[in-house]
Amino acid sequence: MLIALRSVAAAVLVAAVALADRRWGPTVAGLLLGFPIIIGITLLFTMPQGREAVGSLGAAALYGLIPLAAFLVCVTTLTLVFRVSSTWALGASALVWVGAAGAVLALRPGS
Repeated sequence: MLIALRSVAAAVLVAAVALADRRWGPTVAGLLLGFPIIIGITLLFTMPQGREAVGSLGAAALYGLIPLAAFLVCVTTLTLVFRVSSTWALGASALVWVGAAGAVLALRPGS
């Protein structure tokens, strides 16, 4: 049930972002991408496990922002500053994400 709900929520968000981009432009679409629907639903379903579980998951989500930020900085810089094609920029940025995620895993407290 939880997986189905997450999948539906993600699909709705993707559709909403695509429509918002066409209607109101990339700024509104970007704001919608930042809406915490996936982590919000995940935290909601973690609540029965207690406050500690919700807090731990929230902290883990914060660690996830580091590779996401690296990915977004990379794709933006490659496409807008260096004029690299979108395909190459996304590929290179995915590799940057993998490296940043690996660094977070290696350097996180308690590892």
